[in-house]
Amino acid sequence: DSGGALSVDYMDFGRIAQYSIGPGGIPVSNGTYSPFSLNFYAGYGLKVTQGLAAGATAKFLYQSLVPGGSSATAAVDAGILYRLPWLPGASLALVLANLGGELDSTSLPLQLKAAAAYQFSMEPDAEAVPRHSFNFAADGDITMVDPGFTNFRMGAEYWYHRLIAARVGYRFAPYGNLDGLTGLSLGAGVRYQKWELAYGLTTQGDMGTTHQISLAYRF
Repeated sequence: DSGGALSVDYMDFGRIAQYSIGPGGIPVSNGTYSPFSLNFYAGYGLKVTQGLAAGATAKFLYQSLVPGGSSATAAVDAGILYRLPWLPGASLALVLANLGGELDSTSLPLQLKAAAAYQFSMEPDAEAVPRHSFNFAADGDITMVDPGFTNFRMGAEYWYHRLIAARVGYRFAPYGNLDGLTGLSLGAGVRYQKWELAYGLTTQGDMGTTHQISLAYRF
């Protein structure tokens, strides 16, 4: 048993005003720039033995976050997944992320990721597709170089007939001096046959909110 996946991430921060310091220390408008990032992923996983699977993801990262500057790199994530035989629907995962690669002359942060998930459905025997199904998950990222960037997340997902989904999550992380609500995520999804359209909103305190839209096809 094996499978693969391809993914593309694009993030656009919109137009940001530029300023230079003029005579007398007065800021002078210097136009605008549009920072963005574009990432490509290719993953492959296979069954090792009963309940145990392993996989890896190769990724190419490109970003242009400062005026007139850009950087790109490639890296690999590798991990294992174990399904608990004594608790159907429960699984544990361990991933070593960002092996190799540099962005802006700085090595990508090597991370150890650990996760746990539990899935269950109501009326599983009455219908081929359960009317109600739930997913619960928790994970953490331990940054090997600087533990100060370690963060943890928890989330829940509800599916109705596996056609419509509602999602909520929270990220516990160091956000510096940001004021306001940070770390809360809300989302929704719609599935039609092998297609799924998903939307997510993440709060960033006084930095505003991040909106993400994804379209996936399963084959």
